[in-house]
Amino acid sequence: WGFERGYEETMELLAPPPIEVVETGDFEEVEVIEEEEVKIEVIPYKDYDWNNLSGENILRYEDDKYTSMFGIDVAAHQETIDWAKVKEEGVEFAYIRLGYRGASEGKLNTDLEFEKNYKGATENGIKVGIYWYSQPISKEEAKQEAEYVVEILNGRPLDLPIVYDFEETEFYDGTTSRIHGMTRQNRTTMAVTFLDTMKEYGYDCMIYTNLFWSKTYYDWSRLLDYPIWYAQYGADFPQYDRPLVMWQYTDSGIINGIDHLVDLDILFIRKNDQN
Repeated sequence: WGFERGYEETMELLAPPPIEVVETGDFEEVEVIEEEEVKIEVIPYKDYDWNNLSGENILRYEDDKYTSMFGIDVAAHQETIDWAKVKEEGVEFAYIRLGYRGASEGKLNTDLEFEKNYKGATENGIKVGIYWYSQPISKEEAKQEAEYVVEILNGRPLDLPIVYDFEETEFYDGTTSRIHGMTRQNRTTMAVTFLDTMKEYGYDCMIYTNLFWSKTYYDWSRLLDYPIWYAQYGADFPQYDRPLVMWQYTDSGIINGIDHLVDLDILFIRKNDQN
């Protein structure tokens, strides 16, 4: 894997294969008033041979072009984590929630366990990335979120890209989050604004999505520079037709050192071309 090679080379290894795109104009002027129903097709991404995927609780992948790492992603609802025990379980990397914007009132918040999780993971030799739960309703708010992430990080080193996690929430009383009804182009603009701002500060980023969000949330022709972290549970392999570098394959993993169920992930890493 070679984390010692430095952040830029790490991102080169993570980067998905290029896709040819035909430009169609100034995307910022596009406004979708009414979007068509999207047909969800399940087409596995063909750059991996899923016969080379092995394991049950801990998944591994190995072929001539790719290897893998096993990891978790955590937030405050996992409560206190014994990171020494997590390391002993074979966890090689952890994505830690840095914070979120409230889905109803829009307040910016730092995850209550972020400081302890970052410290615990790094002190135990676990590679670290952070993710941000985003709920902006304007470009100004998207930029504000990115600047908040930079402020809370305060120069702390990361081993993995920062992840943009944009999700619509439905509350128990039937009401929906502040981003409800946003068009695909506006959702994409929120993502582009956040990600471009992070890039201005020198950070590389990745986008978290699942099959439905991927088909309905984003105009991917505007987001081709960003690797994808894909979520799908209960599948033999990720049934997804876009380049992905990480798969969240369950939300009910059991890891010694964590008292609650936890998301489990596999990170696919391109090997150096030695052949």
